Amino acid sequence: MTGSPIRSHLPALAIVVIVIIAGIIVLPSLPEEVVIHYDSAGNPDAYGPSTVMVLLFSLFISGMFVFTLLLDVFLIYPVLPGKMMGAINAIASATISVIYGTALAMELGIIENINIGIAFGLLTVLVVCFILYFLEVRRLDESVGTLGSAEYFEKTRPSWFYYLFFLSIPLVPRYLLLSSRGIGIMGALYRITIPWYDIESVTAMKVGEKAGLPVKIYHTFTNLVLIRISGKKASLIISPERRDEYLRIAGEFMVGNPRT
Repeated sequence: MTGSPIRSHLPALAIVVIVIIAGIIVLPSLPEEVVIHYDSAGNPDAYGPSTVMVLLFSLFISGMFVFTLLLDVFLIYPVLPGKMMGAINAIASATISVIYGTALAMELGIIENINIGIAFGLLTVLVVCFILYFLEVRRLDESVGTLGSAEYFEKTRPSWFYYLFFLSIPLVPRYLLLSSRGIGIMGALYRITIPWYDIESVTAMKVGEKAGLPVKIYHTFTNLVLIRISGKKASLIISPERRDEYLRIAGEFMVGNPRT
């Protein structure tokens, strides 16, 4: 499980760069003193220099991007390589840019209510995310036919546990692939291949069993499969449509490809 996750963070980087450049461009048009905080009703309750607002937002969105990137590079990706953190970084950057852009639009007189502006912006981000997600799912559905010669191929049916834990459909793996190389997990945000020698066991999830994730999870879901990764800080929880068949074939592969 090697490689680099940096490419998956490029969309977030593009958002950060655009936001910073936009703030610098509109800075001369801003009044010297601007609103730097609003109450829950959308009324201004604190003021400050426009240069401070632009600087603070630029530093905040840049710091958030760098933090998420480093978290992925040194903690998440070495355990479970994939594009999940890159997507999270892009969504977070887009969310901050909506707040920042709405504040700038208020100062420029483009909009009159910050709450309506933020709500509209966040709704736009949500719609764009789901459009991109379903386009990626469709592309993935069309491409899986090329894997028809693989020994075993299974589409997942995620339990509602995934939706509660990840709070977002795009984070759910959609396909599982067993081959002589190991277990492959493919999805809108996942491209993971785990060699057989890295897999400790593939078993049915037991009630109340500790998942082995960096954030420990206890649950009572019985229609799940746990793939324990040896020597790693995390394991994978999946939900194949035909769990018993998946476990049987996974066991056969592990027997045929013993760990070294």
